Amino acid sequence: MPGGRVTNYLFDTLRPGDEITIDGPYGVAYLRRDIPRRIVGIAGGSGLAPVISIMKDSATLTTTQGTPVMLFGGRTSKDIPDVSKLLEGSGARIEFHPIVSAPDADAGANWSGDTGFVHEFIERKLSGPLSDCEFYLAGPPPMIESVVRLLVADHKVPASQIHFDRFF
Repeated sequence: MPGGRVTNYLFDTLRPGDEITIDGPYGVAYLRRDIPRRIVGIAGGSGLAPVISIMKDSATLTTTQGTPVMLFGGRTSKDIPDVSKLLEGSGARIEFHPIVSAPDADAGANWSGDTGFVHEFIERKLSGPLSDCEFYLAGPPPMIESVVRLLVADHKVPASQIHFDRFF
C-alpha cells in the first residue's frame, strides 16, 4: 500500500541480506479434500478472506454433499461483501447468508436482512443435523468461541469436524 508503514519499511529501509520475521495465522482452517460432508463456512470481519478461499476451492471437489453454505457476520451493512464478485471465475456456487450485528450504527443505510450475531443463525440457516457438516471458521475470537460452543455442546458436532482461524 503506497505510504503504508510496512511498504515504506520494505522498500526504503530493508537491504538485501536483512532478515525479517513473518508471522501468520496459527489456525487449521484449510479445506479438507477427502471429507464427503457438506461444507459450511462461518466468517466475521477479516475472517472473510480465508473462508472465501475455502469456498472457492470447494468448487473443485466432487465428493461433498450439498451446496456449500457461508454465513458472514459484519457490524453494519457496509461490511457485507459482494460475494458473487469474490467468487467470480472460480466456478463456486454457495448459499450465502449475511448477518449484521449493529444495523443502527449504519447511518442512512436500510438493512432489511438478518440482524444479530452470526452464531445465532446457524441452526436457522442449515437444514439437517449439524453433525453432518464440516465447519470452517475464521474471525474474531468471541465469534469463534460462540460457534464452537454451539456446535460441540448443543449439537454434538465432533471437534474434528470444526476447523478455525482466529483473527485478533
